[in-house]
Amino acid sequence: MKAYKPLLIYIYPLLIVVMFVLPFFSFEGYSILKHTTSHLGAQLTPNAWIMNMVFILLGAATILDSRKSFKDYPVQQVLLIIFGGALILTAIFKHEHVYVVSYITHNIEDQLHSIFATVVGFTFVVFSMSMFFIEESMKRKQLSILMVLISTLLSILIFSIEPLRGLFQRFMFIISFLYLIDVFIKFKIKYDLKEIISD
Repeated sequence: MKAYKPLLIYIYPLLIVVMFVLPFFSFEGYSILKHTTSHLGAQLTPNAWIMNMVFILLGAATILDSRKSFKDYPVQQVLLIIFGGALILTAIFKHEHVYVVSYITHNIEDQLHSIFATVVGFTFVVFSMSMFFIEESMKRKQLSILMVLISTLLSILIFSIEPLRGLFQRFMFIISFLYLIDVFIKFKIKYDLKEIISD
């Protein structure tokens, strides 16, 4: 059986590079520790299109991968479609620029960005929790609960410790998409084996 590679595995390295390199080509004063990836893609921000393109690619890859890996699990598939769709919408509706007054930028667009970013975080937590019920081994079940706890804790830290919110968000992206790649591969293999046995 040919090893399955989800689309997300090809976008993931791009995410890492952009998260840590684009700040050097963004607005003056951007801090990897303090400022988030949303700030990289914010309105009136230099090279914002790069971060927003990565958001779109990540969202689209997640949606497509979910349809391949979770064919037998409609709940998880729907959650990931919502997750991916909301991620794409965070690129379309951009964050307000950090240092530009709001009458120049679009405050409604910023509010929509915040809503869709919240949907992204919430659906990932719910998805991780739902994995507990379909994973077979206790180790995998524990991993799903661990992801729920880590992502929830990081979300709290992002809003509680502003000077380090950029660092916390980057760590959340790193582990969240690694987890998605892992479950995409595992459940695609599981589905393919089921198809082989049924044939």
